[in-house]
Amino acid sequence: MYKFKISGFEFIPLYLESSKLIGIFDLMLRWKCDSALKIAYLAHNKKATALFHTGRVGKDQNDLETIECFQLLSYGRNYEGYIEEFNQIFFFKSDVFKAEKEDAWLTFIDNGASIKNERISTDNNAHFLARNVIYALCSYTKEIYDIRHHMGTNHAYSQDDWFQEIEEKSKTLPVIGKNFLKVDYLKGYQGDDFSVIGNFEEAKKYVASHPPKNRAELKMIIIKLKHEYNLMYKEIAQLVYIDWKNAEAETLEKRIGRALQGYSKYFPE
Repeated sequence: MYKFKISGFEFIPLYLESSKLIGIFDLMLRWKCDSALKIAYLAHNKKATALFHTGRVGKDQNDLETIECFQLLSYGRNYEGYIEEFNQIFFFKSDVFKAEKEDAWLTFIDNGASIKNERISTDNNAHFLARNVIYALCSYTKEIYDIRHHMGTNHAYSQDDWFQEIEEKSKTLPVIGKNFLKVDYLKGYQGDDFSVIGNFEEAKKYVASHPPKNRAELKMIIIKLKHEYNLMYKEIAQLVYIDWKNAEAETLEKRIGRALQGYSKYFPE
């Protein structure tokens, strides 16, 4: 029934808002230093949900763009198939955000990294480095103890077999056309914009049904919006401060920051 050029997915369709997903190209630019290894780490070590978009697009009851996907459970070594479907492979932004909070090194750029040694992903070289990403994703095995040990490896003097394999064998794969990198075919897709990663609409309903009566309740709501609904500061401000449009961003951040200081008081670890 399903004829796709990649393998390893679960044959149960999921219907997801495209604005809540991030494609591999945008993730390469977000984690631009050694992005092939970092993305392989996300998929294999963090057990992040990877998704393959079938091409079907629709809407939900809120008129938001929704796309049909299958969850990728494993990565076969049909490298060229994954390259051909490159801009149809996604991760949940929430998984990426969670990984960044737990492993700060994912966004780290060390001094030895540059475009010249191809350790930095850019708009201009991504169609070449995308092959490294696919090869790293599909060639990872359980014998690779921890991808972090390969970070910052000097390409010219690497003694690591797997790292050398990625470097050498990925160059035998076809270069991805630039038009197959970007996800500009989806109207609702927001790329690297992480302003909406939590459940904003549900949080909005909660605040409407639980309006704070005093300052203490306001603090509790702010804490709930941050830690339960995973909202960003600017989203929290929209829901709890009437003057959020006119107030300076720095002022709003300080207000929310002060409220969040009470987290350990109300929820001791």
